[in-house]
Amino acid sequence: MVAMMSAFLLIAKTRVRWAVQTNMNAGYRPPYPGLTAITTLLVISTLIGCDQAQTTKLAEISTSVPTMPEEDATSLLRKMERAYRNAESYSDRGRVVLRYRERGDIRSDEAPLAVATRLPSELRVEAYYSVVVCDGERLQARISDDSSNEMSGQVLSRELDGELTLEQLYDDPTLREAMTNGMGGQPLQLDLLHAEDPLKSLLAEDADCRTLEPAQWDGHDCHRVVAAGAEGEFVFWIDGVTHVLRRLDYPAATLLPELAQSASIQDLSLRVEFRDATFEPTLDDATFGFEFNADAKQVQAFVLPPQPLPTDLFGIRPAEFALYGLQGSKIGQESLLGKTAVLIWFNGHPACRTTLKQLGEVYATRRDDERLAFYVVSTDPSSVSNAQIAATLASWKVDVPLLRDSDACGRDLLGIPWTPTMIVFDDEGNVQIFEVGANTDLARELPTILDRLRDGDDLANEILADQEDQKAKYDQLLKAAMDSSDSAGSQLVPTSDDPVSGLPRAELESR
Repeated sequence: MVAMMSAFLLIAKTRVRWAVQTNMNAGYRPPYPGLTAITTLLVISTLIGCDQAQTTKLAEISTSVPTMPEEDATSLLRKMERAYRNAESYSDRGRVVLRYRERGDIRSDEAPLAVATRLPSELRVEAYYSVVVCDGERLQARISDDSSNEMSGQVLSRELDGELTLEQLYDDPTLREAMTNGMGGQPLQLDLLHAEDPLKSLLAEDADCRTLEPAQWDGHDCHRVVAAGAEGEFVFWIDGVTHVLRRLDYPAATLLPELAQSASIQDLSLRVEFRDATFEPTLDDATFGFEFNADAKQVQAFVLPPQPLPTDLFGIRPAEFALYGLQGSKIGQESLLGKTAVLIWFNGHPACRTTLKQLGEVYATRRDDERLAFYVVSTDPSSVSNAQIAATLASWKVDVPLLRDSDACGRDLLGIPWTPTMIVFDDEGNVQIFEVGANTDLARELPTILDRLRDGDDLANEILADQEDQKAKYDQLLKAAMDSSDSAGSQLVPTSDDPVSGLPRAELESR
């Protein structure tokens, strides 16, 4: 639903699928990143959600092994749960952290996942691109998104019904998605503090558990417990004194298979660091205060704005551009006229592999159609040789004609924000489809697009008309949300077949 964060920890699929059901956590920024759950990874730089990837040093774990009494793994987890259940207050500076080594450079991406609370009902949560505050009487929240002017200035504001519960906290679907569908999932601290079975959402039923050798983290001696979840093994770093959870390691190889399988990526790790976690925090009333602009739109339920189109070129023939074959031949815009042309800009990052393989499947079935042209367009710098690019495609098992964008026309003339990006031109050179981000359904959707363009359908016009319709509906829903009561507001969230994206779409069935 919300599509608003940057992908990583929200990893929303930023595949902005215009004219197909659309969307992927991107465009950078994806229209509402954070809304697709841990399933698809696609642009490393948008993988994180807040802080861009940066070269850094990996955090070091003390090599000294603390002397700690041996304890049963299940017993340690139960002691941790009991410590949270008995807590009267708690705070941390939690961060979801993705770290990896790419071609020798160590990179790190982070997004917030922090909680402060005075139980039962005072709470502050900063999760990905959302901030939620409860002062004990009123629950208020905002979701950040530059592309929609912070969701048109919407601020969720609801009176609390009795003591704060997870059900009230997650009642609004859009806010729930923003808080929970990042790569680190929902804030586990909240489950530990409020849920009867706090590890149920993370671990498999009757999960196998075992202990590892104790280790130090952030200056604290910690027990380490390995427990099996649906996606693989999680490692809990439990404080040896207070039993507060100081770190949680995720099965990164399972959750990020494309990164894990890339030959250029090593030392991949994904974890939540509960920095400065304590059951005895110093909190004041200001911690649970919520400030917003005087012109903020207070709503009982968030209403998703229509996601912005990825380009202004729909239905337009762009300025002349030129691409180059590996032997130096020039493929200009003029040479594509009279054909429906499908071009995908890519680089050697594994995030591009799935989309190119999907294109290869379509090309294999339509390569003899003289009314069509297919190309993959490399944006790799000149320091990357033709042979290296060809070898990458061969390793990905992609057999599609290859061009190079030596003049950066994709970036400078067509406004391509990152790779992969697909543009489909009609036989007059007009942009009909402009899709930013990976699309794992491309092999199924592209043939329908090509068939409709062959039949003369104007998909670009449908996309533009749908965008205007979405804007009008949004204005109506937003006004209703501002005027509604609590009970009515909960029913004002737009519904669709694709609640994650809420993006404009064109019907693709052949006519």
